[in-house]
Formats: sequence, structure tokens, C-alpha cells
Amino acid sequence: MDHLLLLAVHHIVYDGRSEEVLVGDLAAAYEGGAVEPAPAPPSGGTPLDSADQAYWKTELAGLPAACWPGGRDLRMRELWTRPLVSRHVGLSAEQTDALREFAARARYPVLVPLLAAWWRALAKVTGQDDLAIGTIVDTRDAAHERTVGYLANGLPVRIAADPALDPGELLRLVRDRLLDVLAHSAPGTDELAALAPRPPGGRTPLYQNLLVLQRVARPAEGGGVRFVPLAAPALGPQAELCCELWDDGTAFTGAVHAPEGLFDLSALAEITALFRAELTRFTDRAPKDPT
Repeated sequence: MDHLLLLAVHHIVYDGRSEEVLVGDLAAAYEGGAVEPAPAPPSGGTPLDSADQAYWKTELAGLPAACWPGGRDLRMRELWTRPLVSRHVGLSAEQTDALREFAARARYPVLVPLLAAWWRALAKVTGQDDLAIGTIVDTRDAAHERTVGYLANGLPVRIAADPALDPGELLRLVRDRLLDVLAHSAPGTDELAALAPRPPGGRTPLYQNLLVLQRVARPAEGGGVRFVPLAAPALGPQAELCCELWDDGTAFTGAVHAPEGLFDLSALAEITALFRAELTRFTDRAPKDPT
């Protein structure tokens, strides 16, 4: 018999790794075993050192805000209080395998082709070739591997390029930009936002769009019970435009979200179709050894 356990937790104290810890501990409790203690989350953020500050000041200088079709935008308060409209996006198991194989062969994190495809789709829709894409970076260290909490940062990956750039060259550029960001990922999102230009109209600073790849927690068993985590529903507006993908180990599935009234459904459909088409283009046409 299947049962469904619903858990409501504020995202400020819970992330994807926290769910794996919780599911594992729940299975251990059903098995009658002891649950290993874990340290509390770190208190406060990492101070912004001079090297990181210099990097991010240069990186964020002159950063333009995204210009959406129709010239619409939202103040932060409006963004956080509006309901979402969504457009499903997903790759089949075969397409996901092809993307993973391509990224592994090219020695890229799989996030690289996802960011490149998302940037190219947005460049076509906005007419801009300099865009910051927000993404979520895990900041959990070995000492807090079993800690339940939100140990992650939202960071901008700024990509400025010719949208007609060869796929292999674009992927190398995005790889380098992502690795630079990961090398300077200690500062918190709020600290970075203070260094970024403030968009007019009270819009969100740092980035107005977000691409997130999240892993569904692994199943666990205990006491004859198998616990199978499911992908969580959308958290609500986290940016003016968000592509949220879940990796369940077989395929990438998710949705493109936007606050109601910011995009027409046809515009969301166009962005979603462009994103998928660009992913297919990379896996079909990018060179086999782009290093």
C-alpha cells in the first residue's frame, strides 16, 4: 500500500541535501537504528574578502537589467505576491542521457549546456547579448554534510557574447564563466546585490531570471518501508522568469515560471521551445572534444 507524506518547510531552513538527510534518518528510525547527530548550520555568512569583492565589483559593473517582450517588469513586492503561470519543460530519458553523455565527454558540469541554451533562448527573445542568469550554488562543506538547513547561494553567471556564436565556442565561454563564479561563490546573495547596479523601477537587483537544476533526493528503505521522495512544486516567484528543472536520476523535468501578468502564455511557450531547441542543437552539433 502506498502512502503520501506531505512536509511543509520554509525554504530558508531546508534545501535538497536536507531532504536526503531527513529521508535517510526517517528510514533509519523505521529500522530501529540510531540517528547520527549533525552540527547546526553555520551562523552568519562568509565575510566578503578583498579578492572576492574586487572580482564581483568588476563582474557586476554596468550589468544591464533584462528587457522582456512588451517592456513589462515588476517591482519586487509585486513579484513576490503574484501567483505563478507555468509552462512545462522536460527532456525524455533518452534526451537527458544524451545531454549527460555530451557534458561528460566534454568534461563540463551538466549545468553548462543548460545555462548556454537558456542564455541563447533569452538573447533571442530580449534582443540582448549581455545577460546575467541566476543559478543556485551549493555551499555545503564536509563538516555540514548531514546538517538540515539552507546552505546555498543564488549567484549570477554573466554571459556576454554574440548569439550566433558557434555552439562549441559558446559552451567553452559559459564553462569559463561558471567556473569563475564557483571560484568566488563564498559571498552571500545579499552581499553581492549590494555591489550590483540597481535596476530602475524597484526591480530585483543582481539578476531577473533564474535557471535551477535540483536533484530529487535518493530513495531510502527501513523497517520494510521504502521512502521515495518526489519533486517539490514550484516555490513561488523567485525571479521575474525562472526555469526550474528536477533531476530524478532518469530525466530532467520541470517548468518555466513567471508571475502572472508579466508574460503572455505565448511568450512563455516560445521561451520554452527555444530552450529545448538549443539543448538539442548543442548535443547534436557541438564538437565531440570541445576543449
